[in-house]
Amino acid sequence: MLLIVLHHYALHGLCPMDKADPPAGWQVEILQFGGGVGVALFVLISSYFMVSSRFSGRKFMRLWVPVVTISMSLYLAFRFIPQEGITPHGGILAMCTQFLPILSGQYWFITTFTLLMLLSPALNMVMQRAGRMQIIGIIAVLAAFCCAPTVIPYVAYSSGEITLFILLYFLAGYMRLHGRSPQGHAGACLVAFLVILAATEAVVAATCGAESIFLKSLHKACAAKFGIPNLLMAVFLFRAFLGMNLGSSKWINSIAACTLGVYLIHDNAYMRPFLWRNIFHCRDMLAQGPAAIWWHCITTVLAVYIGCTILAFIWKQTVERAYITWVEPRLLPLLRRAGGYAAGGLDKFCKRYIDRD
Repeated sequence: MLLIVLHHYALHGLCPMDKADPPAGWQVEILQFGGGVGVALFVLISSYFMVSSRFSGRKFMRLWVPVVTISMSLYLAFRFIPQEGITPHGGILAMCTQFLPILSGQYWFITTFTLLMLLSPALNMVMQRAGRMQIIGIIAVLAAFCCAPTVIPYVAYSSGEITLFILLYFLAGYMRLHGRSPQGHAGACLVAFLVILAATEAVVAATCGAESIFLKSLHKACAAKFGIPNLLMAVFLFRAFLGMNLGSSKWINSIAACTLGVYLIHDNAYMRPFLWRNIFHCRDMLAQGPAAIWWHCITTVLAVYIGCTILAFIWKQTVERAYITWVEPRLLPLLRRAGGYAAGGLDKFCKRYIDRD
């Protein structure tokens, strides 16, 4: 999650709030590498465990509840405690957006990850029935679709985030079902991660602002959020963690459990300008030079991560605990009953209008 916060520091802090493209400068380009690596690493870790588990309404609701409650809480906070340049819209439509942030696309990552969760039973069925070489073939096809736009000049199409997430799901599934044990290889994987990181950032810095087609293509390939270098770094870092004997730590588990909350809090549409512009004044650092940018980046990213972790921990000890204790035991039976009715209705529809006689 630190890598994702680092990416958002560059994307929303150093870049103008009304533009998607960063200003010219190799420092901004380099700082954004964490977004692709962090997202890919999160999906790999989650997929590694989803491959061998069953999808359930409980898991889905434990994803949905923090998204809705944190989104609504921040909306109400900024609605009743106005901040400079932040004006949450009122009305029914705005309220519905906060109640349904996944469906409204407010968090692109959560929206895509939710879809991946819903597809996981089908993806697991494919991996369980497919052989090793068939899974490798699927990975190769998905990788070609995902990575081609980042390496071929003038290719502008996008295969979409869900295609990338499915690729990462199959990569994690392959490592879980057919991969070698990472024990004893953690050091080598960590070295590979550092070598790719150093080489990629060196190329990004050297080719920033280049004019030739070749150098532009090279820069595009290395700077792409979900380009080949970032995906390789995520895989090697994931393998390195798998090979480490970290044991079990209550503090590490507590911090890891707050990861989703950190993302939901700091990347909220109202928190972005509040954090990066109103509190930390990140844009002012562009005129201070590289040393000031890097020092401000380190201190700001750590402050945001620690602060959001504390808020997420408080949320888990209050709202989530209340939900698990009082709401979940009453809600899940209703969801199971509704799911049964929906499945039965769909079965009758298919038998009457679609199935062969």
